[in-house]
Amino acid sequence: MVVPGKAVAEAVELARESGTPVRKKPEEIYDNSFVSNLEKSGFLKEIWGSENYKR
Repeated sequence: MVVPGKAVAEAVELARESGTPVRKKPEEIYDNSFVSNLEKSGFLKEIWGSENYKR
């Protein structure tokens, strides 16, 4: 569920190379705070169990 920052940066770079004007930095395009909050709350472990939940 976590969006990998490196993948976003690569996609932005490819878009720029193809002529698409991307003005934002890759970090400004995605936000993993929702997933982080789910993890911190214990919700994901509760749903999937501690044995199956691995980040």
